[in-house]
Amino acid sequence: MRGARLFLAVVLASACAHGREAASPSGGEGPLVASDTAFVLIADSIVPEAIAIHRGTLLVGSIARQRVFRAEQSTGRPGTLRAWSPPLGGAVLGLEVDTARGVLWAAVEPPAGRGSGALVALRLDDGSVAESSPIPLEGMHLPNDLEVAPDGTIYLTDTDGGVVWLRAPGSSELTIAFGRTAGRTHPNGVALSPDGQTIYIAYDEGIAVGRTDDARLHMLEAPPGVALGGIDGLYLAGDALVGIQNAIGVPRLVRLSLSGDGRTVERATTLERRHPAHEVPTTGALLGEDLLYLANSQLGRWQGGRAIGDTVVVLRLPLPRPVIGPRDRRGRRPRMPRSSD
Repeated sequence: MRGARLFLAVVLASACAHGREAASPSGGEGPLVASDTAFVLIADSIVPEAIAIHRGTLLVGSIARQRVFRAEQSTGRPGTLRAWSPPLGGAVLGLEVDTARGVLWAAVEPPAGRGSGALVALRLDDGSVAESSPIPLEGMHLPNDLEVAPDGTIYLTDTDGGVVWLRAPGSSELTIAFGRTAGRTHPNGVALSPDGQTIYIAYDEGIAVGRTDDARLHMLEAPPGVALGGIDGLYLAGDALVGIQNAIGVPRLVRLSLSGDGRTVERATTLERRHPAHEVPTTGALLGEDLLYLANSQLGRWQGGRAIGDTVVVLRLPLPRPVIGPRDRRGRRPRMPRSSD
């Protein structure tokens, strides 16, 4: 516990330097700190990967413990993570609260050689399993992240399978919404427009955009030098995408301002980079005008067989207010036009 308190002091001290950017001694990009600390929690080597917020309570998916944990806070000291769901039979990756249906949806990766993984619904009142939709194909699959549309349709990325699955309202079956395509590999983060009609999917090569009623996707265009690959968590906030980007050598959060039709990135702005708490930041959850995100998944330690620390840090990053243009006076994303090709 003493080590956890010392770590907490370091994180809180670093969070006081909002917007501070330091020069890197190696000549590269130095830290850019813009967030404060939302949660510091003690857990037994859970290897967290995803978070969700329900009625002010933090829920955390665990890779190592294969279940969902709930945060319990204590005044003046780090809180703790307590088991909330039963063991789910595999690593818990993406999480999404679905208040309309009273469940937390979880993407569950199968243990090696044992099935293909599943989309699991957990009851919000007690964490019990309400239903499960297994991936219906054999082979390599990794259910990773998901989004729930207003009508209850669920889109689930399958990183190893290379596809995006769809679970229609009233159905327990998964079908392919967006299939494998040359030049687009390892789908990960996914974001939907508020009306559920436009989808953004993060691939290794960049971000694809399309309509949810059309199986065709198009890669977002971007200015020269703007890297759109390697994004894990992806979120649509007003007129911009916000991505948690790990695979470019420097952990950072980036804001991607979109054109009016949603097909082009007009400008990229780094919101946070190399925060002292960063140790493979992965995913987050929008809460009002902030993004709460998991700062230290410790995936590198887990994959390398090294010891896992017992502290989980969630940071709160204020997001810039959206720019409201003449075609979107109420701040809503315009409907993406149908493809003409």
